[in-house]
Amino acid sequence: MTSTTSSRASVAATPPWTYEFTAFEKERLARIDIMINGKVVDALALIVHRDFAEQRGRKLILKLKKAIPRHQFEIPLQVAIGGKIIARENIRAYRKGRHSQALRRRCHA
Repeated sequence: MTSTTSSRASVAATPPWTYEFTAFEKERLARIDIMINGKVVDALALIVHRDFAEQRGRKLILKLKKAIPRHQFEIPLQVAIGGKIIARENIRAYRKGRHSQALRRRCHA
């Protein structure tokens, strides 16, 4: 038995449209820089339309906040456009528990 798509997929049709370069157009683009712990990470930089830059930046740092695990210290995530910080999230640090403090007091007493 043949699959249902094998007969349709074998027919090669040429597309009725063609792409041609006509001209360059000016657009309002902005470079979004992502800063982790105060340092710019070039690998996470984006170039987007200025109208959507803040939305894209906020979405990206929320995804990063979920992806990066918590540490012993707080990690700030920031989005900047041309040196101006437009969004900020913090990855919280682990808190010291009351039990660990009590154990420390007992051991050092």
